[in-house]
Amino acid sequence: GGIEFLSTPFDRESAIFLNDLMDVFKISSSDITNRPFIELICNFGKPVILSTGASNLDEIDQALEWIDATGVTVALLHCVLNYPTLNEHANLGMIRGLKERYRDRVIGYSDHTLPNSEMINLTSAFILGAKVIEKHFTHNKKLKGNDHYHSMDASDLRHLSENLKKIIKI
Repeated sequence: GGIEFLSTPFDRESAIFLNDLMDVFKISSSDITNRPFIELICNFGKPVILSTGASNLDEIDQALEWIDATGVTVALLHCVLNYPTLNEHANLGMIRGLKERYRDRVIGYSDHTLPNSEMINLTSAFILGAKVIEKHFTHNKKLKGNDHYHSMDASDLRHLSENLKKIIKI
């Protein structure tokens, strides 16, 4: 448990820069077929979180082969690449699908829905067995840019924590 800082690199220079700042690397869905980039990140020897949005099972399998060949551990994250994702389009059943197909892997969920007091998708993902939850975070949702308006802030994080505590007690 706990919260980790992650910044997803999208190029070689960013990956090298981030290597000293992070204990785990996240590989974006957009790079799931980018073998040279995946191998570069894996050569740092740190665990990898692989996002699977917009990929098919063959692409996931191929990326896992490349990662496994380097010996680093990997977790798979289900996500939908809509910003924001409507709750009804989150396709959370894919968490179970990934768990069934990749039984030896850690499965998680990368959420791009709008945060609210219920945090229904995040709590549902937890109930479905997601061991890693990724949610973009900001200190100000009014900042310009694609991520801020659908990111979680400190208030949203408190709501999520409260909801998860209720679920865990059940």
